[in-house]
Amino acid sequence: MVGQPGGTSMFSRFPSPQNLWLALAAKVYSAAGQAASILHATAILQVYQAKALKQLHEGSPDPGLMQELRSATDFALQATKVTARSLGQVMSTMVVQEHHLWLNLAQMADADKVRFLNAPISQAGRFGDTVEDFAQQFSAVQKQMEAIKHILPRSDKASGARSRPAHRQGPPPYGYYICSAP
Repeated sequence: MVGQPGGTSMFSRFPSPQNLWLALAAKVYSAAGQAASILHATAILQVYQAKALKQLHEGSPDPGLMQELRSATDFALQATKVTARSLGQVMSTMVVQEHHLWLNLAQMADADKVRFLNAPISQAGRFGDTVEDFAQQFSAVQKQMEAIKHILPRSDKASGARSRPAHRQGPPPYGYYICSAP
């Protein structure tokens, strides 16, 4: 299974977050390719159905042609179901990827992240109570970080290394707002 500790994967040479991302991307690629292939087959079946219907319209009903038309319709319906399932896999895997991305971007301990990654994803509220739990946990971590910032001295205040030059005109450099504290 993807993301399980100790599991073997073709991406096992990468660190854990990259391993999971690459495995999920491979899953998305496979499911999307399957959906595209099935849509192509469905298009071919629909062309065949149109030709068969044209023959039925021009002449008398042929029992063999009607059976072929029914078979083509059954194949098209089965292909539609498989396509919908493949696209559902693509979407659910993308949800898991985005969930994993945001957990990696959050400043929280790995033990806390595991709880959110193992949470079930439900249709009611997309993630159930997981989103609210995540928001509360993130707020608690941010409050702890703020409390620690007031206690510990910042090394960049002493050196003045991160101060913005007063003579600079125009917008700040890229990443300034991301890297500097408000």
